[in-house]
Amino acid sequence: MHSPSSSDLPIPQCHPTEVLVKAEAVATNAVDWKIYAGHLPHDLPIVLGCDIVGEISEVGSSVTGFTIGDSVYAIVSGYTQQQLTGMQSMLKTGRVASHLRHRGYQNYYVPVLPRMIFKVPECISDELAAIFGGSLFTAATAVFKSLGFRYPIRSSAPAVGAFAIQILRASHVEVTAVCSAKNFDYVRSLGASHVIDYGAGDVVKQVEEQGLRFRIAFDAISSNETCNACVDIVGEGGKVANVPSLEALRRPNIDLVHTNVDAEFLSSLIGAWIPKA
Repeated sequence: MHSPSSSDLPIPQCHPTEVLVKAEAVATNAVDWKIYAGHLPHDLPIVLGCDIVGEISEVGSSVTGFTIGDSVYAIVSGYTQQQLTGMQSMLKTGRVASHLRHRGYQNYYVPVLPRMIFKVPECISDELAAIFGGSLFTAATAVFKSLGFRYPIRSSAPAVGAFAIQILRASHVEVTAVCSAKNFDYVRSLGASHVIDYGAGDVVKQVEEQGLRFRIAFDAISSNETCNACVDIVGEGGKVANVPSLEALRRPNIDLVHTNVDAEFLSSLIGAWIPKA
């Protein structure tokens, strides 16, 4: 896979509806490695990088609420409207369209729509803030949109599953988490009431042996193996939210919901919920 060097792309111009962000830290999103590994066919050339954090260096003429040289950083998700259009092309053509202006692995500036930005407190490091975007947005979309839970009034790391546990607990839901044994204490500290060790053998069998019953599951990993396990666990009449589109795993009488982060939903999170959370 070819990625253009910095000499192939000019420093982007800031459109009236955008801001330019000088990237200080870039996270590797699950989407990035899945594209790189060929799981999500993508038009070439391509620049990866969905989640960055940095300082606003230019503000478009029609943008309000942000200024150059803010004392706080803005975390910028790669899920701009343009990239969402690219994801929509995946559903129609089986390939993701490239939008090189809006990717994070660039040497200089990344243009971003204001609706995809929220300010990060100075007490949070760039590196930590950079991983909030994709993980938090994906977890929140799965919990609030795909599974239909209500927004908690307030919520308080990183990774989609960790965010999902905290969001669900804030929504007064009892959570059972599947993780490695070494992370039991950490996952419990996030709010999980029960934990299952995926390293101890068949997770579906463990659930049955412990007499546990579930009707709703969130597959934060979303491989064929994990999605099949979730579908087996919830059984007929159950509901599973997953991250990528694993349409081939759909079964009769089980609601398999694909978690697609869209611009309108992100805007509601960023504007109304994330700053308070």
